[in-house]
Amino acid sequence: MKLSSKGLKKLINSSAKKINFFKTSKGVLTLVGVAILGIVAFNYFSKNPLMGYTTGYVERGDVVSLVDVTGKIKPTEQVDLSVERGGRVNNIYVSVGEEVGRGETLLSLSNGDLSADYNEALANLEIEKLKLLEAPSTSEADLENSLNDLIDEIEEVYTSVDSEVSSTIDQFFDDLDSKYPTFRHAVISGGQSYNITVDIETRLDLKWMFIDLRESIDSLDSYISSGIDQDNLDQVISEAKTALNQSINLLVSIDTVLSEYNEQHLLTSIKSSVSTARNSLTTSLNSLRSVERTYRQAETESLSQGNDYQDVLLQQQRVNSAQARVNAILAEIEKTRIRAPFSGIVTKIDPKVGETVSSNTPLLSMMSVSDFEIETFVTEADISMIGLDNVAEVTLDAYTSEDIFEATVIFIDPAETLIEGVSTYKTLLGFVDPDDRIKSGMTANVDIIIDSAEDVLIVPTRSVIEKDGKMIVRKIVGENIEEVEVEVGIEGVSGDVEIKSGLSEGETIVIFSRN
Repeated sequence: MKLSSKGLKKLINSSAKKINFFKTSKGVLTLVGVAILGIVAFNYFSKNPLMGYTTGYVERGDVVSLVDVTGKIKPTEQVDLSVERGGRVNNIYVSVGEEVGRGETLLSLSNGDLSADYNEALANLEIEKLKLLEAPSTSEADLENSLNDLIDEIEEVYTSVDSEVSSTIDQFFDDLDSKYPTFRHAVISGGQSYNITVDIETRLDLKWMFIDLRESIDSLDSYISSGIDQDNLDQVISEAKTALNQSINLLVSIDTVLSEYNEQHLLTSIKSSVSTARNSLTTSLNSLRSVERTYRQAETESLSQGNDYQDVLLQQQRVNSAQARVNAILAEIEKTRIRAPFSGIVTKIDPKVGETVSSNTPLLSMMSVSDFEIETFVTEADISMIGLDNVAEVTLDAYTSEDIFEATVIFIDPAETLIEGVSTYKTLLGFVDPDDRIKSGMTANVDIIIDSAEDVLIVPTRSVIEKDGKMIVRKIVGENIEEVEVEVGIEGVSGDVEIKSGLSEGETIVIFSRN
């Protein structure tokens, strides 16, 4: 934009006035003052060695070291189901979206041929059993009686353990239908609810003790359902003792947790039920050992008999063989059925009634309803810092950053997974507490806590420098800077580092140099 002649003249006049000002005595004095101030400032800054540094203080605070990753929430259990034996679909007992319980029959194929074989095998078994009843001698009868007593005792053990779990132990756990139940935060005693504070490590121990106990009960139930005989007797006795010892130990651990509650008189009712259950199971264990001793003694006496006993043993083998035939046919019949392997929701059904299907072809799909886990992939640079049971704080994109969920590391894949050419390791985290807000497919932001310390000396990480193999912090003493060797600890995510030795709280340090 060009100036008009009038504007150009105004600009020239203004410049002339400024030049005339410096020609006056007042203008000369102003210039001299500015020069003196410049000289003073130069001398001050050149003599003050700290003016080129940003400083700070040694403070007390908390420091946390963590690895942050992003992952996806998925069901703990998700499975495609098929039959092991092909055939025509006879019945479909469920529909998509229906919630089913563990062991529930979902689909069955026609198995009329197998049913006929089963009835024939069952009749043959009864014949062999009748022959066995005609054979025993007095000592064999004693052995058989003691064996029956032992089997009855084992079944009684199962009933006792299962009853005490249902009536006493179950009340301390949530999410009983899931694969991974959790120890409750509150207990009911005398009709009142009381919050029980339990650290994460103890809660995890109680959780896995309960899971192991339930697996032992299921194993014992399987043996009893399929039949106990001399071939599997030793294994069944071992399973029964294991279930008893696990239930007793779990009750002892629960009682220990309850004993740490400050107002013990409020928990009298529930502690009494725990004690009663433990005494009952201890009595069952002693009874089992006594009956087992009686059986072992009868077994030893029977083995000392002659050929009559050998004939009995031979007939017993025939009975066992007939029983095995029955069991084998039942197993084949089971191959024509699909049962729910866990409690969950049916998500997919492919065949229709009357359709012929092949073996090992997915026909139905299921997912768990309450158990979810987070699948993440951690880089090789960070995986060495992470271990099983590390605690993590999780936020979900679906909710606010204030909604924090607690989780723990439950699995680290030892094999690498390449993602866009980068080596990573699949890491799974389980939620500590179930929450209805958690849904499959959500994006999870995970902070895995590696280490932490509270109320320790901290300084900014950039104030620590490495020199000649030592960690150095520059400390300000008066107007001087001294280099101090320090021992560092945890490096926090917020840019601070723990100082274990070498500095004291309140000391002034150099954070970085501006030169």
